[in-house]
Amino acid sequence: MKNLKILVFGAVFSILFISTFTSCENNDVQPALMEDSIAENVKFQNSPLRGPIIKIELGRKKKGCEGFGICKISIGSALSLDSSGDLNTSLAYDRRTSAYYFDALLSKDSRINDAALVVDEDIVVDYAEQSLKVSAGMYTVDQSLGENGGYRIYFK
Repeated sequence: MKNLKILVFGAVFSILFISTFTSCENNDVQPALMEDSIAENVKFQNSPLRGPIIKIELGRKKKGCEGFGICKISIGSALSLDSSGDLNTSLAYDRRTSAYYFDALLSKDSRINDAALVVDEDIVVDYAEQSLKVSAGMYTVDQSLGENGGYRIYFK
């Protein structure tokens, strides 16, 4: 009887151990698959361009600018930047917070409107003899922006 209890306990422990290990493997793969799906299903609209223009290359820096996030940012005038690219928007200034920011507005064609936008590492760009930084992190959708929501990202 004692041997049977040990055998049953060993079998249950083995099953739990194997299922936990298998679950961890799936968790490592699943976010990458989900992120690729998000990148394919989130669409942005270019904002009306006034003042300094921000050109954004979408993707995750640590994934070679693939996936869903912000990989690179350039700031310049409409004349100095090639307007082709992933997303173009305008630099704005918030007097309340005394900080520059930009809005990445979601398009009506976007099939996902609640995914977090990822910045893998701080992105520093030069503008008007100063350095502006977008901090690494995850940025959530602000549904009050535009008609379809979007992301407001502040420079520090």
